[in-house]
Amino acid sequence: MMTRSYLFAPGHNAKLLDRVFTAGADAVMLDLEDAVPPDAKDTARRMIADALVEIFHPRGILERNDPRVRALEGLPSQVGVLHGEVPDTVTVEENGVRFEADLWRGQKTGLFLDQRENRYLVRRLSKASDVLNCFCFTGGFSVNAALGGATRVFS
Repeated sequence: MMTRSYLFAPGHNAKLLDRVFTAGADAVMLDLEDAVPPDAKDTARRMIADALVEIFHPRGILERNDPRVRALEGLPSQVGVLHGEVPDTVTVEENGVRFEADLWRGQKTGLFLDQRENRYLVRRLSKASDVLNCFCFTGGFSVNAALGGATRVFS
């Protein structure tokens, strides 16, 4: 299973962080929304970006702190480049399938990276089945169902 992009959420999940540090991802998205208290976000943002640059030498680091809940909490929306250059889209390869993720405008990261194992599970379970995908933001589940031999796929 090859993946070259990860969502990086400091302090959220040790297993996820281990995968980020060993993946050699080309792009890193920084999420400080829930992991860091509001008064520490600026310091944490700079420290994490500096550490990522020193350790991984990514081409770019994009900060996306723009969910609607920020407005409800009285916090400003923040989207911007913390390092280097970040393209509009990146291609993510996942179990032999390529998806294009819109880093700047996509929902959250543009591709729900935490669902990769579930998409692959759908592929393994779909043979000779009719599959209904009610949550088809990227079509990842539908594509995997079709690759798994689904008779029909509805998105």
